[in-house]
Amino acid sequence: MTQELHQHIAECHRLLRTQGLSDRSVLRTYAPPSPIPEGPLSGLCFVVKDTIEIKGASISLGIAPSPCQPASSSAAIVSALEDLGACCLGSTNLDELCATYWGTNRHFGDMRNPISPHRSALGSSTGSAICVTQAYVDFALGTDFGGSVRAPAAACGIVGLKLQRKSAPDSGIFFLSPSMDGLGILCRNIAQIQIIIAALGLPASQQGLPLRIFVPHETELINLAPEYRSHFDSICETLSKRHSLATLAPTYARALEIRKILATRDMDAALSTLQLEMNDLPEAAKAVRKRATLQSSAEVLAAENNRLTLMAEVNSLLTDQAALLTPTLPLNPPLLAERDKKITPLNFYLALANVCDLSAISWPCPSRKLDGIPFSLHCMAQTPQALCTIASTINADIAQ
Repeated sequence: MTQELHQHIAECHRLLRTQGLSDRSVLRTYAPPSPIPEGPLSGLCFVVKDTIEIKGASISLGIAPSPCQPASSSAAIVSALEDLGACCLGSTNLDELCATYWGTNRHFGDMRNPISPHRSALGSSTGSAICVTQAYVDFALGTDFGGSVRAPAAACGIVGLKLQRKSAPDSGIFFLSPSMDGLGILCRNIAQIQIIIAALGLPASQQGLPLRIFVPHETELINLAPEYRSHFDSICETLSKRHSLATLAPTYARALEIRKILATRDMDAALSTLQLEMNDLPEAAKAVRKRATLQSSAEVLAAENNRLTLMAEVNSLLTDQAALLTPTLPLNPPLLAERDKKITPLNFYLALANVCDLSAISWPCPSRKLDGIPFSLHCMAQTPQALCTIASTINADIAQ
């Protein structure tokens, strides 16, 4: 088995070179453990974002030299997956310090979108998404602070699941926020996600029908690209024939504003622990640190109170059979030449899950594409078990 895995690693590197990518621009590999335990995930290979510790290696956080010491043990989630029979092949590249979401990195190289090379692959868990899309591995782990798993999943045409903070072990992971950042899993389909969370002790729940689905208020759909609006309206019309659809009061813009204030505070605190010089930070991280000095304690307190109010409102709606449904992105990932232009926030629908600590999943609708990139749906619910079952139900309905 170990020899086969080494051959698989060599093939990954060959494919990377064929595509004109340096090894480190996507993946940094390690020798797999020997022997590999047998378990429900035997035969599956995975990689992790380079914010998740692997024994003996220093997480880079997307910068060089690494600001971290070599890990004395692997992150708890990595060890748990290995104990279940899965094999970790290495760590993946990311946006520097998780501070942007374009899939760019000055130190290890930019990451190319494998299904639409002239468009951004988004981020910051970009390398993990690419490895899954290209079938280098069966699944990958990332972290999601405001869509950092779900956005690149949508850009690369795969499935991205953000977990609630306490639904999986999180020691050995560098998080930018103690309450809004969370672990994520990337796979090629929802069924694979269900296998992994079941193996981790989170078996899929059996949802009754019909579902109660909350869709965004009209005022929070006006910034959708016309093709995206057409796809979403068509999907909602199909779902309304089998399920109960209701309109959610304006919520997503509120969540985005709350996250902006609290993320500034939390990122500033996390970056300060790394003891990096200001000149060593990427521009986005410098902007965060400067913004933190201008942010008052009153603003932060108001944001915390608004967050509690929003959480109560959302949680009151999300019974076992209820979910929030949106497009994952408001428009197609930008062209590489347009990344610096001011555009609609790409995480407009994604921040709510982080602010309210919800499970959230993004998955592609292969029959609906724009410039080679599938239109992706985004669903939020109370638990990953309920979420995957709800997403599977919705996916089956719109595929008919």
